[in-house]
Amino acid sequence: REPIRPVGVSDPAEVEPLRVGTDGRLIMTQAMQRLVDEKCDGPYHHLLHVAEYTEILCYSMGFSAMRTRRITDASLLHDIGKLCIPRDILFKTSALTDEEFQVIRKHHLYGYQILSGSGDEFLDLAARIALEHHEYINGGGYLGLCRNDICLEARIVAVADVFDALTSPRGYKKTWDFEQAFAYLQERSGEYFDERVIRSLVDARDQFQTVWQKNRDALAALSDPVE
Repeated sequence: REPIRPVGVSDPAEVEPLRVGTDGRLIMTQAMQRLVDEKCDGPYHHLLHVAEYTEILCYSMGFSAMRTRRITDASLLHDIGKLCIPRDILFKTSALTDEEFQVIRKHHLYGYQILSGSGDEFLDLAARIALEHHEYINGGGYLGLCRNDICLEARIVAVADVFDALTSPRGYKKTWDFEQAFAYLQERSGEYFDERVIRSLVDARDQFQTVWQKNRDALAALSDPVE
């Protein structure tokens, strides 16, 4: 049996946890390949972008290369629960209904259910990130966790995730430019986002802008290929 269910399973609640002893980074590779096979271009590129921004933040926070690699790799699985969201909701280009939004909001729980319980240290970290990356430090997130109840790794990925979500094209919203997104994250420091992470973001502004520009150019090229 496969450890990861395909996009649009008929009953997302049936998703099973990974088997004990499964190699964490192998699962990461399988999950990324599944997104490619399913032609989930938007989610696939989002994961890559979030990993890039996460890496910048980790180094800016003074983490070692080994710790940075571990968190960056785990960040690639933060949205794995979306593999359990029906296609007609996941790829909808218009505004979501309240009911559809509630389905989308469950992806963090599906992700945790997929990744937890394997006994693999890397997957345990990825499971925490998947579960907690939509938490706000003021307790206003999906689970209502506050500050240090949210693991630091998830607080880092949350900033990377929101920045890319704001600056990437989505059919249901306007794409923000770099300055708008950067200012929003700074304004929400201490409310939604961890102050230490935001300070590291500000310190790494030039690196963030360079990667943002690269990603924007790459997505533009994909949407307007040269004949």
